[in-house]
Amino acid sequence: MALGKDAKVAFIGTGIMGAPIAEHLISAGYDVTVYNRTPEKIQKLVSLGAHAAESVADAAKDADVVFLPWLAIQLT
Repeated sequence: MALGKDAKVAFIGTGIMGAPIAEHLISAGYDVTVYNRTPEKIQKLVSLGAHAAESVADAAKDADVVFLPWLAIQLT
């Protein structure tokens, strides 16, 4: 299933894996919302056009796709 550019994408965690992926999606024109426990870590993404979320629920509430990159790291 392909997503159109109108898809809303959320990232819960913007660390070593999440931030670069989110940055590429922002650059490609997707509507990206980001949340991180440490708010300073989302500032670069916000400056590039991402929306800052106050909580996990806030990030995910209107998203078509939610990325949880930290979960992939913890499961390996």
